[in-house]
Amino acid sequence: MHLVPTDLTTFFAKLFNRVKSPAHVLRNTSDQLGMTGRLSTELRLGPHSTETVSHSRSVGGNALIVNMQQEMYNDALHFFREGRKNHTEIGDPFVTWRNLRATVLFSFAAIESCINQFIDAYVDQNRTKISQKKAEYWTEKGRPVWINEKLNKGVALFGGIPLGQDTVLWKDFNELKDLRNNLIHYKVSNRLFYNTDELLKQAEKGIRTASVVIKKIYLAHPANASYPSGFDELP
Repeated sequence: MHLVPTDLTTFFAKLFNRVKSPAHVLRNTSDQLGMTGRLSTELRLGPHSTETVSHSRSVGGNALIVNMQQEMYNDALHFFREGRKNHTEIGDPFVTWRNLRATVLFSFAAIESCINQFIDAYVDQNRTKISQKKAEYWTEKGRPVWINEKLNKGVALFGGIPLGQDTVLWKDFNELKDLRNNLIHYKVSNRLFYNTDELLKQAEKGIRTASVVIKKIYLAHPANASYPSGFDELP
């Protein structure tokens, strides 16, 4: 039996390239994408036969495409609301703090996921125009690239204005980053002072900062005139 390679390799390659491009902005947290193609088989009737029987049929595939930065942003909103509700109802403070820690982590992760997608897409689309060294640098083959550099030189790669030029937003982003780092790279000397009302304010500010940063990343790309509307949702 012979499988004609008009094939699933090409089929899924087209599917993956469409999903990865930042020019295809997902309007929802997840979108359904379908594609169709044709598969052909050729069957010989016996070892001495020169006749063949050919069959072809249409095949299709559906994929649930998840906008990961939107998903993480939604996680931040969810955990913040749970923490605020628990605090309002005078629940277990450890539950409130757990939710607020998750809020901070997912707010930062949403930003990082977003800028990584745009930089990876730029490298993929410009491999014939940029050096191998530059491609490996921005895809972090050798070592991680600092998030601050991604949001400045990384955004400039695809023609955007470095986020550091917005001094107020840049201050807010670095406050979120420091809060996140104190959780991820925990040291007793950097432990958080668990004033719940203050943590609620910081966590909410982190979500609002993530919203603005991500929207600026989307709009920095020349292919985009808008961004997924979910990033307008605030606590």
